[in-house]
Amino acid sequence: MRRTRRIAAWVCLGSPCVGAFLPCYLAGKVPDRLARGGKEADADSPWWRMRRLLVLVARDFGRFGPIARRRWDAFEAALAREAAGVEAEAEAARRGGRTPAAAAALTAFMDRSVDAYLAEAEELARELGG
Repeated sequence: MRRTRRIAAWVCLGSPCVGAFLPCYLAGKVPDRLARGGKEADADSPWWRMRRLLVLVARDFGRFGPIARRRWDAFEAALAREAAGVEAEAEAARRGGRTPAAAAALTAFMDRSVDAYLAEAEELARELGG
C-alpha cells in the first residue's frame, strides 16, 4: 500500500449542527482570518459570523435546522470532492520534489474554502432573516 502525506484537520467554527467542517492542512498556511475574533462580537470574525447563524437557526431549530444542515451537507460534499483533487495535486508535487508548490496548492485551497464558507454562511443568514 502506498503511503501519502495528506495531513489535514477538518474543523468547524462553531456548532456543527448549523455549520460545516473546513480542511486545514499542516503542509500549507492556514488563513489568518480564521484566528480573528475575541470575546466581543466581531463581524470580521468567522467564529462570530457562525455564532450569528446559530442564533438565527435557534429561533426555530425544528424549522431552520434542517435548512442549514442540508446546505452545509451539500457544501461539505463539494468541498470533499475538491479536496481529493487538491490533495492529489499536492502529493504529486511533493513526490516530484516541489514541496513549495504542494504547500501553495494547499494554502490556496484553504483560502478558497474559507471564502466559500463565509459567503455561504452570509447567504444562509440572509435567507433565515438575519
